[in-house]
Amino acid sequence: MANILAKLYERKLARIGKRLSSDRREYRTALEKAGFTVGSGRYPARFEAAESLVARKGDVVLEVSQLLRGGSAFSVSLNGESRRKTVRLFTGRLDEAIAFADAAQYLA
Repeated sequence: MANILAKLYERKLARIGKRLSSDRREYRTALEKAGFTVGSGRYPARFEAAESLVARKGDVVLEVSQLLRGGSAFSVSLNGESRRKTVRLFTGRLDEAIAFADAAQYLA
């Protein structure tokens, strides 16, 4: 019984890994097409995140955290002269997050 459960667990982890990898490629491509310089975050901002992508365009940083439970969380940071303001976005869509980041870039 333990071996059966272990194999089921391994399969589930493999599916989660494939999905995260696929989403990461799609996000990276979309962000690069939007003019962002994309890198991987070393430490995800959210504790429930598997990993994160950090996209920079000028003074704006868009962080995409891929959640283990599925989906993504987005935050936009604006680096000022002496401080940094960060806003968590309540959307699950990358195109809306990019639009918000572009608006922040325009306002900066």
